Amino acid sequence: MVDLAAIAENYAQLTGVLTGLAFTALVLILTLATSREHTTNNTDNGAPLCLFIAFFALLLATLLYSVMTGEDMRQARGRAATVELINGLVLGLAVIALLQGVFLLMRDADMDPAAVMLARIVTVVVVPTVAMYFVAVGASDTVSARAASNGRRDDRTGPPGRCRGS
Repeated sequence: MVDLAAIAENYAQLTGVLTGLAFTALVLILTLATSREHTTNNTDNGAPLCLFIAFFALLLATLLYSVMTGEDMRQARGRAATVELINGLVLGLAVIALLQGVFLLMRDADMDPAAVMLARIVTVVVVPTVAMYFVAVGASDTVSARAASNGRRDDRTGPPGRCRGS
């Protein structure tokens, strides 16, 4: 069986670093906004809001993974697998919000259109696909943990895309 506490510790560190990144970007944007002279037309592109949402979602994900790290996995295997599923969803949405904020900043900075398009594709196609994979793996772990707690083995579960019975 997989040690979810060890994995949660690594995810807690990753989300902590991403939280710092979102906070730093938000502070830099707000610093630039206050140092500029304000004009009558507001050209807010939504990047500060995306980064603010990403900051709090990543902060929540860090807290959730940190709590999961302290669990005794032998006694709480089923609950830990369910929490893994929920935490994966929070982390996926937070990363999407963070990358959306980066895309909005790149778009308004008049960067190369190819780089902006690549950032958009990563934000809209790649990251949600990877996030859904992690959610599917979490769901599979939840089913496996419930089957194991009932004293039976469930061969139908496993990582998505893997042939069953091989």
